[in-house]
Amino acid sequence: MNLTHGLLGYEVYSSSNYGNAYNIAAPGYKIVSADGDTIDGYKTLTGTSMASPIVSFGAALATLKYGALAEATGSDNAKTPRQIADIIKSAHSESLLYKTKNINVFDMSVFAKDEGVYSIFMDCDSADLKQKPSELREVRFEATLLPANEDNEVLAENVKWYKQIDDDVLEELGTGRYFSYTPDLVVGEHKIVAKYFGDKTLVTSKVIEVEYVQPSKTETKIETNTELEECVIGNTLRYSIQDVINYSATDVVIWYVNGEYAWNGFIFDFTPEDIGEYTITCKMNGIVLDDKFTVTITLKKNYEKDINTYLSIGFGSVLALVAVSIVIVWYRKEKLGEKEKL
Repeated sequence: MNLTHGLLGYEVYSSSNYGNAYNIAAPGYKIVSADGDTIDGYKTLTGTSMASPIVSFGAALATLKYGALAEATGSDNAKTPRQIADIIKSAHSESLLYKTKNINVFDMSVFAKDEGVYSIFMDCDSADLKQKPSELREVRFEATLLPANEDNEVLAENVKWYKQIDDDVLEELGTGRYFSYTPDLVVGEHKIVAKYFGDKTLVTSKVIEVEYVQPSKTETKIETNTELEECVIGNTLRYSIQDVINYSATDVVIWYVNGEYAWNGFIFDFTPEDIGEYTITCKMNGIVLDDKFTVTITLKKNYEKDINTYLSIGFGSVLALVAVSIVIVWYRKEKLGEKEKL
């Protein structure tokens, strides 16, 4: 049935349906409705086609309310369609007599009224929930009690804030509706918990994640202790990914020398065994970094001195051997000459 509101209150509109098949009546006279054919997109309509959407909207609100209540409290407060229908039929605060029959007037506020605090909601800037170790910043949290009403500020004084230390250990950090927290320089998850202590204890939480830096092809850099005077056989050259603390222990880092696999891990110690040119490259989580090093390995200076020394000794030894050989040959010839004289 559809109603109009006259001087004496609600009245059944003349074109309304009536009878024992109807349980409730709702406003349906000159209801503002959407209309794409008008300049402003609206017009007023009258009839049961206007009253029924109002009741349907009430049913939708009731479904959402009890579904949210069930989700917030973990209890079985959700309603079946039959239960929602019964709630709508009983959602009235007054009735009127029409053709010898009492008709209940639908009143959405009957089921929409507050039922005490049944949930706590924590809000903050979602962008602050993911941070980098090099850019830690304060996160401002706000606790809202549901259903929200004018008593929220007073009730929020019963909210306490904690940091989750372990599965069963909470460290109390503050009290009140608002709370600010800056995460420690520890890579991983920082869980902040808000508890409301009233007729019942309600809990909610959010996690601030201090992330490992994802490798960037162009921005992730390689550090090295390479100096020109160290690029010699036998000296160890160290290569490492910058700011290792920013990365996860599970990140895969592979090192290559002249395009061939050489080592895996955040640090690569390269000890050349031969002279020549070597190009050091790195692949991190499958990404080949733009940063690379090319070194030319030479002999040490003392190696060159040693070689010159060995060459001098060798040359001297050869001369000595030649001299000894000449003496031996001369001696034999002298002996042979003495024998011939005899």
